Amino acid sequence: MSENTLTDHPLQSLLQDPDQQTVARKMLREALDAKPTTLTYMGFKAKIPAPSATQKIAILSSFTIETIAPFLEIESFLAQWRAEPTFIQYSNWLNALHNPISLGASNAVVLLLHGEAVQPWDSTSADDAVGLLDAAIRSFRDQSSLPLFIGLIAEPPESQALGLGNRAYQGRAALIQKINQCIAGHAARLANVHCLDIPEWARIYGDKWYDRTGYLANMTLISHRALPALARGVARNVGCLFKPRRKVLAIDLDNSLWGGVVGEDGTDGIVLSPDKWPGAGFVAFQRVLVQLRDTGILLVINSKNNEADAQAVFQTRPEMALAWDDFSASRVNWQDKASNLIEMSEELGLGLDSFVFADDSPVECALVQEALPMVDVVELGKNPAEFIDRLFASGAFDTLAISREDQARAASYHSESLRKSVQARSHDLGDFLAGLDLHLEIRPIVAASADRAHQLLAKTNQFNLSLTRPTPDEVQALMQGGERLFGATLKDRFGEYGIIAIMELRDATDTLEIASLVISCRALGRQVEEALIRFAISQAERRGCSTLGATFRHGPRNQQVTAFLEKTGFRKITESSEQTGYTLNPQDLQAPLLRHITVDAPEMENITS
Repeated sequence: MSENTLTDHPLQSLLQDPDQQTVARKMLREALDAKPTTLTYMGFKAKIPAPSATQKIAILSSFTIETIAPFLEIESFLAQWRAEPTFIQYSNWLNALHNPISLGASNAVVLLLHGEAVQPWDSTSADDAVGLLDAAIRSFRDQSSLPLFIGLIAEPPESQALGLGNRAYQGRAALIQKINQCIAGHAARLANVHCLDIPEWARIYGDKWYDRTGYLANMTLISHRALPALARGVARNVGCLFKPRRKVLAIDLDNSLWGGVVGEDGTDGIVLSPDKWPGAGFVAFQRVLVQLRDTGILLVINSKNNEADAQAVFQTRPEMALAWDDFSASRVNWQDKASNLIEMSEELGLGLDSFVFADDSPVECALVQEALPMVDVVELGKNPAEFIDRLFASGAFDTLAISREDQARAASYHSESLRKSVQARSHDLGDFLAGLDLHLEIRPIVAASADRAHQLLAKTNQFNLSLTRPTPDEVQALMQGGERLFGATLKDRFGEYGIIAIMELRDATDTLEIASLVISCRALGRQVEEALIRFAISQAERRGCSTLGATFRHGPRNQQVTAFLEKTGFRKITESSEQTGYTLNPQDLQAPLLRHITVDAPEMENITS
């Protein structure tokens, strides 16, 4: 691709349009995949928008890897974050793990190793290599809580006099496998340690992954042809720290979940079979969608069809891996699909930038992308064997870990629809709350709930007192300071909401300061707000403090917090354009009695009365 071509490319105007970034990234991905050369990447490096913020990534490697920098900068842009890589000389990777302060102000660390860095060519045991890595990783984690991404070791296929079927189980390959098991074990046991599956990336890429001559000449193990793939894998994994995961998949039905058009072919005529092509491709795709739902992604239907015909497929075809109830919302009608997405966004209370839309029709995909550029659009194509790869290629659903709240998300939205049904039949708010049988449990945040605490503090915008966005390290530090960070878990007769609120309390002479208070919008209006204030009053009495304090930081979407504080009896004591200070004498509390919610909390005297 020439420089003139880049200058005239229609992608250039899209890259500079902040409202067209989803479309621009998709087009850039296609351009790079068509010609993944160093020249192409370098050409586009100057064309992508200047970053408003970057994440400093320290890259430790036992081989020469500095040439990955421009690829990583482009691939991180495509993964919706911006990398600023720094490199440690390849002979210093081990010292850096034992002395992480030498890495400076990094946001994450990536460790890339080749076999001989830990496993000499003439060694017949992996014990020394395992011991070396075990000590280094534990030393790093003891001194630093920075996220650590370790690449599993991949080596060029071994030339040896072994039978081909035994190659993976004998000789050096078996030793490398044992070392990789050690790395994977640390990732499973230690907080914020993650694996990069480089052997799998190399296997897919083939022998072109390695630069045998370059490695022998100057320690350049990875070929230039493979650098885009390595950069993409690193960018997608590390990017999970810095970008939100999309929450909703809107999926078409005809020729997407099954072959054919049910309105024309009938329920018996559509193509759907677990053991016959092409029906097996649609069944395999559905099974992956079931797994995706189990990780917390909401599935919704967006189809031009008669709803009765569509439901009949779910009811009468046993080959269906998905059930109608697996979908949190549906629009099966003859309305344009962009309007359907807008309606379902409002129904679920989730922004359109949380949606992925997948359809086999290029026309429908183009219409949605034009009308709703913030939606991530996936054209599935015509071959069901390619649907899975096409869906996951964008990285929209990438995540490093699945929390309990993630796993329960789809069920929680189903429960919410039942709650709304009860609310519609209730005469007033009191009747509605009384019918929910609400139970709130307040406990100090511990290791098992730290990730959820960070998630709520980092992402809650509406009911957020201080708008503080602590890092995972800062959350860990708060946990070490005694009972200062509390989480509230809510459940009712329809199911569990999970942890829906975080409160940070700090002693300040005679005042107990509510330093942070965030509540998920799903729990607002359930008396959770009032219960937490009463809990704070109980904590103040326990600590010998006579008043509560709170500093509200003004934001574009959190004005309901100050309205709640003033309604509850908090009094303004300071005010500026950025923040307002409040105080509350417990005797002035205006919160109603907690008649419709049962509270279980440490030192809970005076909370419910």
